[in-house]
Amino acid sequence: MATLFNTKISATYPGLIKTIDNTALSATLKQLTDGSGTASGVFMNTAGDFKVNSILEFGSLKDTGENIIITKFVDAADGIANNNNDTSIPTSSAVKTYVDAVVTASDLDFLGDTGFGAVDLDSQNFSIEGTLNQITTSASNQTIKLSLPNNVEISGVFEGATFVGDLNGTINTATTAFTQIAGTSNQTVATTKFVMDLDSASDLDFSGDSGTGDVNLNTESLAITGTTNQIVTAANLTGLSLSLPATVHRDLQGNVTGNVQGDLTGNVTATSVLADGVTATTQASSDSSEKIATTAYVKGLDNASDLDITGDSGTGDVNLNTQTLNILGTTNEITTAVVNQTATISLPSTISVNVIGNVTGDLTGNADTATKWQTARDLSLTGQATGTLSNVDGALAVSGAVTLDNNSVTGKVLTGLASPSASSVLATDSILEAFGKVQSQVNGLANGLRFIGSWDASSNSPVLSSGGGEAANGTTTSTLTNKLVDSSASFTSTVTIGDQVVNQVDGQIALVTNIDSNTTLSLDADIMLTSEAYTIDNSPFITQGHYYVVSVGGTTSLNGINTWSVGDWVIAGANNEWTKLDHSQVDGTGTTGNIPKWSSTSVIADSIMAESGSVITVSGTLSTTTNLNSGSNFAVATDKFTANATTGNVAFPGDLAINTNKFTVNATNGNVDFLGDLAINTDKFTVNATSGNTLVGGTLDSGTITTTGNINLDGNIIDSGELSIYVNTSQRAQWIQSSGYSIFDANSQTMAIFKGGTDDRKLIIGSNGSNTLLKSSVNSTSANAGFEFQTGTTTALTIDTSQNSTFAGRINGVVGGTAYNTAGLWLQGNSSTDGISIGGTGGGDKNIDTYGGALNLQETSQNGVNMWGNVGIGVTPSSWETISNSNALQFYGSYVYNYRDTNLIIGNNAYYDGAWRYYKASIGATKFNSGNGAFDFAVSSSGNANDPITWIDALKIDSSGNVGIGVSTINNPFSAQAALQVGDTSTTTNNGLITIGSGTAGSGDIYFADGTSGGSAYKGFVSYKHNDDYLAFGTAETTRMIIDSSGNVGIGNTNPSDYGADANNLVVGSLVGNNGITILSSSSSGYGSIYFADGTTSTAYYSGYISYQQNQSNMAFGTNGVERMRIDVLGNVGIGTDSPSAKLEIKDSANNNSNLLTLYRPNNSLAAASYIDFSFNTANGTQAVYSRIQSDNDGNTDSAQSGSLSFWTPSSGTLAERMRITSGGEVLFSGKTALNLNTIGTEFRANGQCLFIADGDNAVDLNRLTNNGAIALFRQAGIVVGNISVTGSATAYNTTNSDERLKKNITKWDENILDKFKDIQPKEFHFNQQEDIEEKQKGYIAQNEVDKFPEAYPLVYNEEAKEDRHLFNPSGMTVYLMKAIQELKAEVDKLKQECKCKN
Repeated sequence: MATLFNTKISATYPGLIKTIDNTALSATLKQLTDGSGTASGVFMNTAGDFKVNSILEFGSLKDTGENIIITKFVDAADGIANNNNDTSIPTSSAVKTYVDAVVTASDLDFLGDTGFGAVDLDSQNFSIEGTLNQITTSASNQTIKLSLPNNVEISGVFEGATFVGDLNGTINTATTAFTQIAGTSNQTVATTKFVMDLDSASDLDFSGDSGTGDVNLNTESLAITGTTNQIVTAANLTGLSLSLPATVHRDLQGNVTGNVQGDLTGNVTATSVLADGVTATTQASSDSSEKIATTAYVKGLDNASDLDITGDSGTGDVNLNTQTLNILGTTNEITTAVVNQTATISLPSTISVNVIGNVTGDLTGNADTATKWQTARDLSLTGQATGTLSNVDGALAVSGAVTLDNNSVTGKVLTGLASPSASSVLATDSILEAFGKVQSQVNGLANGLRFIGSWDASSNSPVLSSGGGEAANGTTTSTLTNKLVDSSASFTSTVTIGDQVVNQVDGQIALVTNIDSNTTLSLDADIMLTSEAYTIDNSPFITQGHYYVVSVGGTTSLNGINTWSVGDWVIAGANNEWTKLDHSQVDGTGTTGNIPKWSSTSVIADSIMAESGSVITVSGTLSTTTNLNSGSNFAVATDKFTANATTGNVAFPGDLAINTNKFTVNATNGNVDFLGDLAINTDKFTVNATSGNTLVGGTLDSGTITTTGNINLDGNIIDSGELSIYVNTSQRAQWIQSSGYSIFDANSQTMAIFKGGTDDRKLIIGSNGSNTLLKSSVNSTSANAGFEFQTGTTTALTIDTSQNSTFAGRINGVVGGTAYNTAGLWLQGNSSTDGISIGGTGGGDKNIDTYGGALNLQETSQNGVNMWGNVGIGVTPSSWETISNSNALQFYGSYVYNYRDTNLIIGNNAYYDGAWRYYKASIGATKFNSGNGAFDFAVSSSGNANDPITWIDALKIDSSGNVGIGVSTINNPFSAQAALQVGDTSTTTNNGLITIGSGTAGSGDIYFADGTSGGSAYKGFVSYKHNDDYLAFGTAETTRMIIDSSGNVGIGNTNPSDYGADANNLVVGSLVGNNGITILSSSSSGYGSIYFADGTTSTAYYSGYISYQQNQSNMAFGTNGVERMRIDVLGNVGIGTDSPSAKLEIKDSANNNSNLLTLYRPNNSLAAASYIDFSFNTANGTQAVYSRIQSDNDGNTDSAQSGSLSFWTPSSGTLAERMRITSGGEVLFSGKTALNLNTIGTEFRANGQCLFIADGDNAVDLNRLTNNGAIALFRQAGIVVGNISVTGSATAYNTTNSDERLKKNITKWDENILDKFKDIQPKEFHFNQQEDIEEKQKGYIAQNEVDKFPEAYPLVYNEEAKEDRHLFNPSGMTVYLMKAIQELKAEVDKLKQECKCKN
C-alpha cells in the first residue's frame, strides 16, 4: 500500500476525500474536496453541521431530538391530505393547494348576536372593536385579546351564571336586579324588594297540640307561658327553659326518671317501667280494659285458665296449669309432629281413605281397585307443541303423538340451565339437568372443541391475539408431585419459566415455576401422572379446543393467518396457535360415474372422462405434457395401435402418420416418408429433405446406407466386417480386408487404407494398379516403421521414427554435366556455379567431393582456410589489422580473435586497428573479452563508421566468480567467494538496477544457498510471484515477510490483506505461538513511539500515537495530537488525566455531559451479559469475587435497547442477585428478577407503585425513632391528602382532604342512601391466589356494588394485569355509611315523634 508521507495526496489517492485546506475538521464549516483539490460543494464541521451548495438528495432524514424520520417531500401532486403523517415535509405549493382546498380564500364569514359580515382575506382586514366601558380589544401578532375595562357599564340585564371575581366598586343606586321568589336560599343577589317582602312578612309561625299562631318579629314578642301544675317556663337572655313543676296534674308520655310521689291517675305506656313495690288497684276478673293488672288479678285468671277445644265432632278443654293437650293422628290418614311450640299436621306417604273432590297435584301409586274418571275427557296440547288424546277416562294407559313447532323449538333457549355437573346423565334428570351435565363433560374433554361464539375478523371483536406457539411436547415417564418428568426431553433449551403445561389427557393446566433439569420441570399445580401426553406452550396462551365461527370476514392476523371468510372456524390448536377450518363453499352438479372438473372458481361440473368399473372413457381428445404410462399393453381401439407392455414393441395395422403427412410409415412396404428434414436431437443425425444429404454428428454403427447424395462424416465409421461403397447400382468400390476398412475410387484406382491389423496402422496412397506412391506403417515389430516411398514394389526412401532417412539410391545435385553414378551424394557445380564454395581466392571450380567417406576441401591454386592466419567471412581478412601472435576470424561487421592461449575477443560492429572503431554507422557496438579466467562484456551506443568507440562496462565476471553489472572494477569488501555488484560507485549520480524477468504465471527469485539440493539450495530467498503479484522474503527455507499486491506487509503472516482494510498495511504474526514488535529507546530520556499521522505539519504527523517514556515507565495514548490515556509505573490507568491515583481514574476536564464510561459487548446472543466484578483475596490467598454489577440484554437484540442492571453480593461463597433495575425502570430487591406477586422481595415499579412481599415477616416496617408525628405521607398531584402518624404507642390514620379550602362547587347531597344498603350482596369466596385454604373470605363483589357506591369501588389500572380493576376504598364507603346513619337517625327521630317517645 502506498504511503502518504512526504507525498502529495493527489499523486497517491486522487479519490481520497479531504478538507479544502488539508487540515482536520474544526468548528468552522469546511468544504470537502477530492485528493486533487477539486471542490465538492459539501461542507462539514466537528459539530455535525452539514451544508451543500447544490442539490442534496436523501433517502431519509432523522431528527434525533424528536425521533422523527423524514422520508419524502410532499408536492402539490402528492397532496398533504394523502400524506397525513410525521414522516414527510410539504412544499409551499402543496401547502397552498391544501389551504386553498380547505380554507375559503376569498372571505371570512362571521356572525354576531345580531347581523353578520364577511372579510376578504386577500384584500381586507378583520377589525374586532370594543365598546366604551364594556369591552376592550388588543391585537399582537396572531393573537386577539378581549377583556373588560376597569369601569364596566352593563346596559341591560346581566344574565351570567356567576360573577368571577369581586365587585370592588359601588353598584349604581339605579341598578336593578331580578327579585327572587320567596323562599329562595342560594347565592343569587337579593333585591331590596326581596328583603322588604321578607321583612314585611317576617313572623314566627308556631303551632301547638291544638291551634296555631304567629309573631311579627319586628313588632311583637313571643310569650311562652306555662300551666299551673303542668309546665314551668323561664327565659334568660337568649335561652328559654321549660320544666315540670313539683306537682304534675297531667298525663305523662315517655319514661319517668325518678320517684313518683302521689297517685298516677292516667295511663302508662307499654314501654314504661314501674319501680319495684309500686301498687295498683286489682281490677275485676271480667275487666278487659287497658288498666294495670296487679299480681292478684293475674293469679286469679291463672287459676281459672283452661283451653277449650272443638273438633268436627265433640268438644273439650285443657287446664293449662295441670293438663297437656295431645294432638294425635290416624294410621295411613294423618300424622302429627310437635317440636317446641310448634305442632305440624300432615298426610303420611300412604293414605288409606277414599278421596272425594278435586286433587291438586300429582297422584302417585295405584288405587286399591281399578277405577276411572267419572267423565271421559279429551286432552289437547296447543302452542309450540300440539297433539290430542281423545276420550281419556283413566281406566287404561294412554299414548299419543306430539308435534313440535320447528321455528319455535329451534329458537328456544335453555332457560334455567343447571350449573354444569361432571356426573353422568341419569334417567331421572330433567332435560335442563341433562344438558348441563353434557355441557360439563364436553367442556372437560381434553383437546375437544368448545364453541365460544362468533367472531368479527374485520374489527377483531371479541379481541383475539396470536398464540405464543409450542415450546415442547411429549409423554411423561414417571410421577412426582408438582413435577413433569420426561426422560427423553431437552427442557433447558426449549422451555422458559412461566410457560404453560397442558395435560392432553384431562385438559388440566399448570405453569412452569422452575427448570430443574433437562428432563424435569417444577409446576405450580400437581397435574401430571406417568404416561400422560402433554404440551408446553409459550406465552401468550390460548385455550386449546376453543373455537369461534367467523361472522364478518376480514384480515385480522392470527398466527400468520390473515384471510377470513364468513363461516370459517377459528380453532385454538394444541400447538398454542390459531388454525383455520376453511368453510369455502363448493357448488355445482354432475353425472353419476363422471369424473368432475372445476368449471369456474368454487364450481364443479362434468368432465370428458367417466369411470365404469375398471374402465375410464374419454369422450374427447386426451393429451399429456409428460409421459403417458400404462401398467399393461397400451392399445387404441383394441388393435389399431398397440404398445406391448413386455417387449415395448409397437404394432400398427395401418400407416403410422404424424399430422397426416409430416411423418408416415407405410403399412404395406414399410417405407418411411418425411415431409421435412429428419433430425435427431437437432444436429446428431440429419437427413436434408431437399438435397437428401445425411449428416451424422457422432459415430455411425452397422447396417447398409443407401443414398443418392453425399455422405458427410464428422466422426468415425465403425464396422466389424467390411465397408462397401456403391458408386451406382452396377459399380462398387471394395477393399476386402479382414477386420479392416478401405475406401478407394475404382475409376481412378486411388485407394487409402485406415488400419490393418491390431497394431499395424497404415496409410497407403497408390495409383495405376499396384504401384504404391506412399506407405506409412507403424508397428512395434517393423524395422522400417515410419514413412516409405516406393517405386513399384521397391522402397526408395525410408524415414523412421527416430527421424533417420535412408535412400535406396543416390542423391544428386547437378548443375550441368553428368552426375557420377557411383556417388551416394553428389553436389556438382560448373565453371560459373559453385556446388559448395568455402574461402579461396584462386580461380577454378570450388567443389566438395567425398570419396570413401572422406571430406576433401580443395582449391586448385591455394588453401581455402589458413589455420594460422585470419579468416574472413564476407570481408577480406587483410583489410583489418592483424594482431601479432593471434588468429582472427573476420565476419561482415564482426571480429573474433584469439591472442594465443590467453585472450579471446569477440566484437560486433567493431574492429581493432590499434583502437576499437565502429564498422558501420547508426548502430551500436558490443565486445566480449575472455582472459585469465575472467569475462568482460562491454557495450556502446551508435556512432559514425570508423570513429573510435567508448566502451561502457556492462558485465564482468572475475576469476573469483564475482559478478559486476555496470561496474569498471568489482569491489568485494567481504571477500565473498561469489559476489554480485550492480552499478558503479565511482560517481555520485550512477544508479544500480537489477531486473529479473519471468512469465506472468511464474516467479522471479534470488536464492541464498549453502548447498545444492533440498532446502539448502534456498536457505534464504527473495521471490516475486507474478500470478499473485506479491514479494516474499524468507530465511531457513521459510517465508518470513511478504508485500502483497495491495502493498500490505505481513511479517510472520502471509495474507495481510485478509485482515481489516483499515489496518492491514502492516500485519505482524499469526494465530500460532507468540508474536510481537519490539521498539528500543534510551532508558534515560528516550521514548518508544508509534505515530498515526494524517499530514506532516503541526500535530498532524502524530494525530494519534502510542508512546512509552523510559525514565518514567509510563505508557501514553493520544488522539488529535492530545494525550487521552496514560498507564503509569504502578499500573494505574488514567483517562483524561496523566496522573491517575487509582487503578482506573476517568476525568472529564471539559465538565460537560458526555459519557465517562461505556461497557459494550458486541454480542447479540440472547444470554449475553456484561458485568463488573469486585474481587479480594481470601484468607488463604486465593482471589474471590465479593460483589458484582451486571448488565443483561434481557434476550433483546434489536434497536429497542431493552436491558437490566443487577447488583450481586455473595452468600456462603456463592454470588446471589440482591437488586435489579429493569429495562422498564423498575427496581427489584431480594433476588427478584421480574415483576410478580409470588416471590418474596420488594418492587419499585415504573408507574410509582411500591410492592413489599413477605412471608412470615413484616412486609413493611416503619419506625419513627423519637418524636411523635407523621410516619408516612400520602399525596395527590403533589398535595398532601393524608398521613399515618404515631403518638406514643398509638397509630392514627389521617386525611387532610376535608378542608373547605381544598374544594369548590360545594352543594348539598340530597340523595337517599339508606335504600342502597338494602340491595348490597354479601358473598363468601376464595381469592384466586389462595391455595389450600378451606375457610372462605367474606366480603363483596365490586361489580355488584359499584353502581350504588362508585366512590367506594374506584376503577384503577393494574400495571401487572395490564387492565382496569376495581379497588375497595374504605374512606369512599365511609361517606355513604355516615350519610346512611344520618338518614337512619332521621327516621328514628321521626318514629320517636310519631310514637311520642322521649329521647
